[in-house]
Amino acid sequence: MRVNEPVTQKEVTYPPEYNLLSITKTSSHITYASKEFCDVAGYKLDELVDQPHNIVRHPDMPPEAFNDMWNFLKAGKSWMGIVKNRCKNGDHYWVDAFASPIKVNGQIAEYQSVRLCPSRQHVANAEKIYAQLKAGKTPTKLKLPRTRLWQRLAGALLGSGIIATTVASFSAIGAVWLFFILATLSGYMLTRRLEALSTQAREVFNNPLMELVYNGHIDDISEIALALKMRQSELNAVVGRIQDSNHQIAGAAQSSAQNCETTADNLSGQTSETEQVAAAINQMHSTAHEIAQNAQNASDATEKANEAVVEGKDSVAQTVSSMNELSRQLGVASEVVQQLSEHGRTIGEVLIVIQGVAEQTNLLALNAAIEAARAGDQGRGFAVVADEVRKLAQRSHESTEEIQNIINLIQTSTDKAVQAMDEGNKLSDVCVDCASTSGEKLDALFGQVTDISDRNNQIATAIEEMARVTEDMNSSVQSISEVCSATNILASDTKEECETLVDNLNSQGQLVNQFRKL
Repeated sequence: MRVNEPVTQKEVTYPPEYNLLSITKTSSHITYASKEFCDVAGYKLDELVDQPHNIVRHPDMPPEAFNDMWNFLKAGKSWMGIVKNRCKNGDHYWVDAFASPIKVNGQIAEYQSVRLCPSRQHVANAEKIYAQLKAGKTPTKLKLPRTRLWQRLAGALLGSGIIATTVASFSAIGAVWLFFILATLSGYMLTRRLEALSTQAREVFNNPLMELVYNGHIDDISEIALALKMRQSELNAVVGRIQDSNHQIAGAAQSSAQNCETTADNLSGQTSETEQVAAAINQMHSTAHEIAQNAQNASDATEKANEAVVEGKDSVAQTVSSMNELSRQLGVASEVVQQLSEHGRTIGEVLIVIQGVAEQTNLLALNAAIEAARAGDQGRGFAVVADEVRKLAQRSHESTEEIQNIINLIQTSTDKAVQAMDEGNKLSDVCVDCASTSGEKLDALFGQVTDISDRNNQIATAIEEMARVTEDMNSSVQSISEVCSATNILASDTKEECETLVDNLNSQGQLVNQFRKL
């Protein structure tokens, strides 16, 4: 037999409402222990599971007590008794144990033991008896053969008769009275425990009518029998109610298990879909960042375009100014050319006069030559001078013709220059108009580019906000996914607990059925 040492002989007490429950295999290895059992014994559940139940056996317990228990259990019968168990640290605790075999299909499948807090009188009795057994001594009452009430009454009457017979030699009447007194006293001594039990029976159910109906008698024995019947009826009622509750709870537990399984499947699908949503949000988050970057790049480009437009506006303004200045200079040049043309015409008029003078001079020279010829030798010198004057007049005429030709060319060129300047003025005006129009369009373009830049900035800001929102959504979806996973685990655990509950209810139902058969 296993001996668990050391021991402290220090008792651990616990509340009377505690229910110290344990279940073992047929090999006596623990499969389950209630929390109260673990708390009182000082073990954790995982320290007890798969351990033989004698891990809590106290060395003060005599082997006879456990042999008695196993004889009942192996025979398929329940057993009860006062037991001293050892705590993990060597302390001890007393229990009022009720052990019973649990049968499945007529075969013992496991053993169940329910332990309650015993009365101190029962503990005192057990300590005294167990100490004698451990010392190898059998209590006297266990040595004597069991006697029935009628045997004890017969013995008492026999003893009383012997005493009365002895006294009869002195007084017959005294002997009768002595016999009566001794018989009455013996009867009282032998039946006082029966009377106490009968009193307890009447406290359970005091109904003479039903006592007569059920037993056909009205006496102490029938009172006890009626109380037992009452307790059996109460037990049957409780068992019936428990069975009905078991059926309902088992059905609900099975339904809950199926619902948990369905929930777990749904949560698995939801977790998968949530992961897909999270992946899509991550992709959207990345895309949003790319869009924000592109929007920022577009904003930078529009800023540069704005700068280029501003520069273009400045260039157009300078062009307009230059074209205006050119137009003004062309106007001045046109006026100068006009004046030059007027001067050319004036020179032409002077040349006409000079040409006329030259022609007159030439005529005068011819006349002088004629007169010189008429004068003869005296006019020869004058003829020479006249000839030179004629030649000079001829050259003057030729020179004036050349100058006139040049002036005509200048006049023609001047006219063309004036015409070209007029065309230039017109083109300059057109260029100024075009440049002004370009400036206006550049102003409009500047406004549009500025608007685009503002919109790009707004888009970039919105995209950044969307990125933050998607990041928050991603965190939320991630949290939802984690919650779904945790809920899935809880659903699986709940399903297992429901299945365990169904198993326990089935075990309880089997136990209840055994009580119904009692």
